[in-house]
Amino acid sequence: MLNALLRPWLAAVLLAAGAALAQSPPASAPAADTVRPEVAKPLIAAQDAIKAKNFSEALARIKEAETVPGRTPYETFVTDRTRGAAAVGAGDVPLALKSFDAVLASPLMPAGERAGLLQGMVELAYDAKDYARVGTLAERYAQAGGSNPEVRKLQVQALYLGGDFKSAAAALRQQVEADEAAGRKPDEQVLRLWVASAAKANDMPQYALASEHQLVHYPSPKLWADALGRLPSQPGFSDRLRLDLLRLRLATGTLSQPEQFMEHAQLSQQAGLPGEAKKLLDAGFAAGVLGQGTGAAEHKRLQAAVTKQAADDEKSLLGAKASPSDNNLNFSTGFALATIGQFEKGLPLMEGAVAKGGLRSPAEAGLHLGVAYFGAGQRDKALAAWKTVQGSDGSADLARLWSALARQPAPGGAK
Repeated sequence: MLNALLRPWLAAVLLAAGAALAQSPPASAPAADTVRPEVAKPLIAAQDAIKAKNFSEALARIKEAETVPGRTPYETFVTDRTRGAAAVGAGDVPLALKSFDAVLASPLMPAGERAGLLQGMVELAYDAKDYARVGTLAERYAQAGGSNPEVRKLQVQALYLGGDFKSAAAALRQQVEADEAAGRKPDEQVLRLWVASAAKANDMPQYALASEHQLVHYPSPKLWADALGRLPSQPGFSDRLRLDLLRLRLATGTLSQPEQFMEHAQLSQQAGLPGEAKKLLDAGFAAGVLGQGTGAAEHKRLQAAVTKQAADDEKSLLGAKASPSDNNLNFSTGFALATIGQFEKGLPLMEGAVAKGGLRSPAEAGLHLGVAYFGAGQRDKALAAWKTVQGSDGSADLARLWSALARQPAPGGAK
């Protein structure tokens, strides 16, 4: 607690008390805002003891001042201030807080000093692990006009350390969303605490939301791998979305094993997207992930097969016309074109199909339209498309994670 003496708020308490004692009048003519010599003498001795870090001596001198009969409200006010400072130095937090509560309750307390003193009391209560008191004092601090974000941080940390994980998660979410609305990047520790609070509260939707915000502002391969690794085990996740999950792994740099590249390519091939499979296998070979080890021959066989299929498929895709009656065919043709980079041809087909409606899976269509927009560099349109994705089969989860990727700053500041 000795280090607390260096805190600005406590120095202000001592300075104010010292200034009051310097104005001591004759005993025969006490003024309303001055301290009589018989009260001032032990309090001055107490302040000298505080400066010498002899806090037990300081508290003893303060008790002497308290025995003076007929103390005025102002003398009591100055005594409470001095006692609070001495108690801080002595490590007696309950006595310090009790003394400062009396100071705040006095009508003599200057309004402009309330927030500073309350901030100090928040720090004291936090250091003493009196987490319930931290919350109460932090609210009083805000009501007094205090705006130091460190106080809010201590308040939220106290909720977490005190075991109120649900309230901590709610407060942290509010803080993160306020920062984002103001165009500020949320503090990394705040995001981590939000994730941890939601996990401790066993609030999985909140946990997923917190993790997504963390991915937006502080992405890393580990965070992406964790988020994508959890997704298939969530209740209701459809195995039909396995290919979409692998697409997101590729986009986030977490598709790294030969088996993952091969599975992605094979699923793309089975979905009638040999062009996507070819691009993926070519990337795998270029990165040195494929074409190595015991599976090298299989990798090369698959690459040869999809290369031929992709060449044949591209000819028919480039010559495709919109069907007047089969909206699903138009959408799938458009997406196939998008997967080989033909966005100018593919996106109008997809957009037209969505506008006409009647698609077999609107959720999957919204997901794929967003992926196509993202591939074309149209992030705002991608985010709008993903926002429409509903359902409990995993499509909405994938859409939110794609949105987190799209909300990350683009290389070179691209939109």
